[in-house]
Amino acid sequence: VLGQFVLVVFALVLLLKMVLNTHVYHYGFALALPSTLILVAFLIYELPLRLQLLLESPQFYRSVMMTLVLVFVGYHAWFANMIYELKNYPVSSDRDLVIDYNRDFNNRGEVMNLALNYIDNNFQPEATFATFPDGIMLNYLARRKSSIADITLNPGVWILVGDDAVLERLRNDTPDYIVYMDREFPYFGLNKFGKDFAQKIDGWIKKHYTVQEQFGAIPFSGKGFGIQILKKKLS
Repeated sequence: VLGQFVLVVFALVLLLKMVLNTHVYHYGFALALPSTLILVAFLIYELPLRLQLLLESPQFYRSVMMTLVLVFVGYHAWFANMIYELKNYPVSSDRDLVIDYNRDFNNRGEVMNLALNYIDNNFQPEATFATFPDGIMLNYLARRKSSIADITLNPGVWILVGDDAVLERLRNDTPDYIVYMDREFPYFGLNKFGKDFAQKIDGWIKKHYTVQEQFGAIPFSGKGFGIQILKKKLS
């Protein structure tokens, strides 16, 4: 009984974190998992025991509930498999190969490949670039260093670090290129880079860099995924 009570309290504490604007599609599914397991155990085992005086056949009720649980799990397994079947578009190559959603569902993989191809064919061997607000994976796939230590600048990091610290690093070791990669952060309440947060950083970049190439939609425009490559202006 004590173990069950502790598990219920643990599940409740995790569920309470949902008030912090956590979503099931993010990591809310992990928070809800203990409660889901408790609910399944209650429906299949505990409830029939408590209703056995009213039910003619607790075993029949238990079988029905197990069937419903299996149907529920089976449906979600089928749905997950259907989603994963949409992932058939190769990004990068060789050991770095990543499979993303096909172009009819999401153009992210195609845009990444276009950007990687442009970097490989147009950047000098020693050229560096920093990706904002998030996208260090592009540096890795392109095998290009970022001249600054900031690997991400989502609203949470920005609140902690601030504009001035990032701007100081950009001034001290200015990258040859800046890459804007579309990324939205609705769960932070500050969605778009340069509009809802990091305005000073965005302003400094636009003052010192000029757009060289763009793939997909304009980043942070809300019109879809896109990557914009900006080159440092000549002094």
